Amino acid sequence: MKRAFKVLTVLLVIWLGITFYFITQHSVLGKEAKLNKTVVFDDVTIELYSTVLYNFKRKTNLNPDYETEVKKFKYKLLSKLPNSFHMPYSRIVYLYRSPFEIV
Repeated sequence: MKRAFKVLTVLLVIWLGITFYFITQHSVLGKEAKLNKTVVFDDVTIELYSTVLYNFKRKTNLNPDYETEVKKFKYKLLSKLPNSFHMPYSRIVYLYRSPFEIV
């Protein structure tokens, strides 16, 4: 019984560590600079309120075959799940992936 408790505790700590890592991958910081400027051309007026600088770069995979293979796998898996599991599955997949490259 004590051994099973220790194993479960170690698994929980590992899972929490992995979850913490992926949650930090989703934290995006932005710095905003207020401009409040108006630029007038002959027939066009541009109003610049602010500009925002973020600390990430979106990850892109330029291989279209990879993207289609991943989508095929997702749709195949989702088709086997009941409808009530689609949203929790999507949330879990979103959490445990790295959508940004933090710079």
